[in-house]
Amino acid sequence: MEVSPENPAENQLGAGVKEEDLLKAVAASGYPLQAVAVDLIASNLFSDQSVLEVQEEWSYIDEDTGEFRNLDAYISRQFDHIGRGHIRPHLTMLVECKKSELPFVFFLRQAPCGDFPRLIGMPHQQLGLRFPGDATANGTGPITIGMHLSHVLGLSEVPFSLEPPRAIAMSKAVRKSGSIELTGEETFRGIALPLMKAFKHFSRVCQPKPEHCYYDVRAVFPVAVVRAPMIGVQVIEGEPKMTALPWVRVVRVEPSTERFRSGYAELYAMDVVHEAYLEAYTKKVHAACQEIFRRMELISIPLITGIAVLGEGEAGSLQAPYESLRAHLTDDEFNAWMREKLRATHG
Repeated sequence: MEVSPENPAENQLGAGVKEEDLLKAVAASGYPLQAVAVDLIASNLFSDQSVLEVQEEWSYIDEDTGEFRNLDAYISRQFDHIGRGHIRPHLTMLVECKKSELPFVFFLRQAPCGDFPRLIGMPHQQLGLRFPGDATANGTGPITIGMHLSHVLGLSEVPFSLEPPRAIAMSKAVRKSGSIELTGEETFRGIALPLMKAFKHFSRVCQPKPEHCYYDVRAVFPVAVVRAPMIGVQVIEGEPKMTALPWVRVVRVEPSTERFRSGYAELYAMDVVHEAYLEAYTKKVHAACQEIFRRMELISIPLITGIAVLGEGEAGSLQAPYESLRAHLTDDEFNAWMREKLRATHG
């Protein structure tokens, strides 16, 4: 062990504490994995033009207990402003790291995963689509319908959203009485629960206020980085088939009382990524955000105001809605809208 030149003689290991034993304890703690993961993610997200935030042992408030808890890392990169400078887009990763000699097991199904990544910090989660008069069923005049932000942007069609296998549950193998068993509760409490609660806390604190005119919009990726075998299990013709996988999207279903939610359930998703695949995964995350923010820029003013207009003959082109929507305000009109918003909120 190295010794600082200014280290006092009294600062040394006590009797019975061996250096090699302490080093083994440090290695087993998981902190080395955290350091490796954070450095790798940060190096792949950083560029000379980017603003990068890295905070290890990031604190959040547990919504159930009100207590402060820590997540291994918060990493965020800001992209160029869009929406005439009123939207500051960010790529944000909430990271938890785990290591194990025994494998993590994922039960794979063709299940929906909700919105992934989640976009938070937007002034509106629903966009009003205003149709011209002749696009209505009876031709009596224009109508406005609501469309969720994720559908407007076509997030489910971004390749990143379609690529990984999905799991409805995950477990960890443990040794018990000389055999291997699976435990789901320990895995949920150690990985999924902290990431879900951290995301919910982050979503609450990033919610913009009505008087805001500039918006920090974040594409949020809850990610578990593991140094352990990752095994996917799929039942085919009644028999389980195992596959080693470097990346799995785990879906958590929680009850919801909101009527617009399908089945009164809300879906939360997190990605579990093997340490050796983390560099490739981070590059995919970066590419996905570039595409998402490109789509946002195409309709940035409607995203800010909450209203979009479909031009003549465009009513049937909702297969790719972000291509058919157009900004309905000129620069002067948008600035006047902003001034009116400020007067309404500040008096």
